[in-house]
Amino acid sequence: MGNRWRIVSIATVMVVVLIIVEAASAAQANLAREHWIGTWATAPQPALPGEIDTFRNETLRLIVHTSAEGKEVRIKISNTYGDQPLLIRGAHIARRTAGAEIDSASDRKLLFQRHASVSVPSHSQILSDPVEFEAPALSDLAISLFLPQSTKATTSHILAPQTSYVSSTGDFTGAVKLPVKKTIDSWPFLTGVDVVAPLMERRLSHWDCLSPTATDQSRMPITAGRTHWRSDCRKLGSKVATWCVESREHRKSAVA
Repeated sequence: MGNRWRIVSIATVMVVVLIIVEAASAAQANLAREHWIGTWATAPQPALPGEIDTFRNETLRLIVHTSAEGKEVRIKISNTYGDQPLLIRGAHIARRTAGAEIDSASDRKLLFQRHASVSVPSHSQILSDPVEFEAPALSDLAISLFLPQSTKATTSHILAPQTSYVSSTGDFTGAVKLPVKKTIDSWPFLTGVDVVAPLMERRLSHWDCLSPTATDQSRMPITAGRTHWRSDCRKLGSKVATWCVESREHRKSAVA
């Protein structure tokens, strides 16, 4: 009888161990699964009265700064405050090298439901199709949009702490060197850049640090370089407390 119970006990322990191992493997697999996360985003805003930029047969090269890295990318275009459809005749994404120039090897054409052109209905937004693209963390990307007809920037983020560019006449979405007509300090129509990353990376890497100037940095000088709060807040001294947000959780941590 004693041997029988000993065998039953050993068998029970082995079953429990197997269950724990399988559960741990399943949890690890869930952490390794890939998900879309936002590496950059901004809030769409209506244009200020009397200060609406108008573009016609021009290319916008909008510069954004990533947080998390990824190997696949898509962008979000918003026509939230537009009363007319927004026509985009071409869109590209690339890594920015300097100013309005891009790394030609990284340049990718963006499609919308497999079409190079898209008409975004009024008061709506759209996602581009996913495309393979190496998006490094804490790096500058250039999103180029060609607007063939007279287009008012009714939807924009008007306090961008980053210089972006408007071309001379023509479609220069794939050009390495954009022929710059003027610079702007806003992000017309572009509201997000998403990347595919493992769930674990989403938990560990997708942090935004909030400070008095973090949201719009209206008191910071506009720059064509890389003085962005996401990277700068990492360089602050250990005595500075910074509020950080990870997905839905709010935590207070000292920046080392």
